[in-house]
Order: sequence, then C-alpha cells, then structure tokens
Amino acid sequence: MTGARNEDTSFSVYGIAMITKKIEKCVNTGNLTIKNTAKGDAGFGLEFEACGVAGSCYGQAKGCGNTGKISVTNQGGKTSRAVVKVCGIEASAVKIKQCYNKGAVSFTGVCSGRDYEGDNEVAGVGFAASMSECYNTGKITVNTKNGFTNVGGVSYCGTKIKNCYNTGTVSLTGKGYAGGVVGEFRDGSCNYNVGKVTAKGKYAMAGEIAGYVSGENTVSDNYYTGSGKKSGREYTSWVPYQSKAKKVSSITFANCPKLSSKYWTYSSRHKRLILKNNKEA
Repeated sequence: MTGARNEDTSFSVYGIAMITKKIEKCVNTGNLTIKNTAKGDAGFGLEFEACGVAGSCYGQAKGCGNTGKISVTNQGGKTSRAVVKVCGIEASAVKIKQCYNKGAVSFTGVCSGRDYEGDNEVAGVGFAASMSECYNTGKITVNTKNGFTNVGGVSYCGTKIKNCYNTGTVSLTGKGYAGGVVGEFRDGSCNYNVGKVTAKGKYAMAGEIAGYVSGENTVSDNYYTGSGKKSGREYTSWVPYQSKAKKVSSITFANCPKLSSKYWTYSSRHKRLILKNNKEA
C-alpha cells in the first residue's frame, strides 16, 4: 500500500486479519508496505500499523508465522506526530505461543512518540501479555530522526516472555531502546539472542537481551553470544535486583543449563538450541 495522508488519518495493513478473537496456524508470505509521501503534518498525528498476521488478537495466537517483508516509511514533516507499530505477527494479543517471523521488518522516516517513551514499536514477533516458544530470524531495522522507538528481535515490550530467541540483526538509528530479544523488558526468563544488536544516536541504548529492563528482579536466566552489554539500561542501580543474563560461546545445553529439554532441542544444522515444538527449518 502506498499513499499520501489526509488530515488525522491512520494507515494500516495486515497479512491475515485486522482484529481476531483467536488465530492458529496462519502464515503470511506476502510483502506488506506502507509509504506516506506527504510532507505536511496532521493536526493530531498519523498512525501507522503493519502486521504480518494480525493487528489485534483478543485471545491466543498460536502456530502462526510470517515470511514476508514488512516495511513502513513516513516522509512527513520534521515535526511529524506519527505513531508507529510494525511487527511480524501481532501488534497486540493476550497470548502468543509458538509463532515465528522470518521476514525483514523495518520503519524509516519521522515519528513522534508524542509525549512519552515507547509510543513507536517495532519487533519481529510483536507484543502480548504472555509470549512463549517464539523466535525471530528476520532483520529488524529502524531509522528515524525524531521520536522514541522500542525495537526488539522478538518483542518491542515484554511483560512475560519465556523460551523465545532471536538470531536476526536488530538495528536502531535514532532515539530509543534496542534489544536482541526485547526492546523494553519487564518480566521473563529462559530466552537467548545470537543476533547483532546496534543503536546509534544521542539517546539510543542497546542490549544483547534488552534495550531497557524496567522490572526489578523479574528478568533472569537469559543467554547471549554477542560482545555487547546484557542491557542498555536497568531500572534499578541495585545490582541484586538487576536482570540476569550470561554471555556464552554457543547456545548449548552445557552452556545454557536453564534452557530445559522440555522446550528445547539441539539442532546439528544450526549448531545451537532451537525450540522443540516450534522448530526452525
């Protein structure tokens, strides 16, 4: 989809559905594109939402995937008040289980974040109150000159994320938090990241697991192989209540003892652990 905006207009595109109560075993393979070419600014700001599978799910999304390229570009004015959500699976759900994203996900242009952090959100899988056994292998890219964005390989904001992983590159140019697994991590455990994570900008922070850990003593038993810090920023300066993550040479049962064989299995092809019930091909 390519178009110029009208005053106070929302742009949205979805691979399968806009809103659903429950969705299972749906896969999007098509490319999704939103491009706003208008240079002016809407009075109350534009809203952009592009999701490989669905926009909102009021129940559970299970066994869904995306392989298509998802791209949003906003060429609005320098003070554009646009709000952005771009993800491979769901922008919002109650529960996401055993889903995956393999497509490139990107946002380029101007956005606002309006008056608070994290209004703009980009991720490989998406967001849910609970996420488990999900993975991302797609490249996640954000390049913006203004606004604040949460960027994550699996989720842009994690409340309860467990047994998930990311192998894709996560890149943020601008202001915000970039995390290999989660942009802003509140609660979760038993995840790993092997993808490269970068954040470039005066107010940009990057972490191998999370860009920002906003929970106290709630994020633990995570693993990463990169050379960066486990998190770009921690909510508390008290070390015992900060997130727990271990740098390892490779993702194996020997190196990552908290990754249970109930959920994980070793792949000789990938030379690392993958999910037992959501196997990476």
